[in-house]
Amino acid sequence: RAEALLTAALERRRSTSHPNDADVSESLVALGLLRVDQARLDDAERLAQEGLKLSRQALPPQHPVVASATDALGRILEEKGDYDRAIPLLEQAVRLRSAPDGSPADLASSLYELANVYFYAGRYKDAQALNNRVLIMCRQIYGDRHPRVADALVNLGAIEQDRGNYQEAEKFHRQALQITRSFYGENHYRTAANFTMVARALVYQKRFDEAVLLLRQALAIQERTFGSIHPRVASALNELGNVAVMRNQFAEAKVDFGRMVVIYRRVYGGRHYLI
Repeated sequence: RAEALLTAALERRRSTSHPNDADVSESLVALGLLRVDQARLDDAERLAQEGLKLSRQALPPQHPVVASATDALGRILEEKGDYDRAIPLLEQAVRLRSAPDGSPADLASSLYELANVYFYAGRYKDAQALNNRVLIMCRQIYGDRHPRVADALVNLGAIEQDRGNYQEAEKFHRQALQITRSFYGENHYRTAANFTMVARALVYQKRFDEAVLLLRQALAIQERTFGSIHPRVASALNELGNVAVMRNQFAEAKVDFGRMVVIYRRVYGGRHYLI
């Protein structure tokens, strides 16, 4: 439904006698970000590139539409695992959105994405500092019980997870899950993503039964939402495979990891660290 609406909006904006370049750019970027959720990353990059180019040609460098397009392209390159190209774009988006008359919510969003890419690039201290800043900002903007707050908590938990602090990671992820579950409900894909993160912390504490219960629930929700070929599905399969390995259930692990490889090759075209 989202694709049909966004495509119609883009076609309508392009078909007017005097198209507004800012409006066309916004539609291109919005459709590009939808392609990320659909795991169609090459198409996402193409649309965002076109939207950014159009906005830069038609608008002043500090215009909010330019900042949004810059941020979107950086996010898409982050999803593709192209961190060398994503980092400067997201740093630029932060600079653009740091203007005195800018939106604090937009700035928090760009800081969040920059923190993500720093994390994936192994810059944990930078990622942690930005996520703590984002957490404070989002609590001020949205209150304590908003998904944006949960997102920052998930990121802080992921940093602790990679540092081997599994109990601390679980604490952050459970705080995030409580917010997400109350906001979206039990059967939403964002809630499922939080299930996966809590389970990941449980796996490395060898609390396997608790972890598998959450992961089975997460996998069912993600497959129902996105189909069988999607990175969110692969994420749950990865953790189920890890549990199977730790339990010496190698045939089961091979099935889970095999499915995961198929998904990542389909989505990322053979060029991603996850493969």
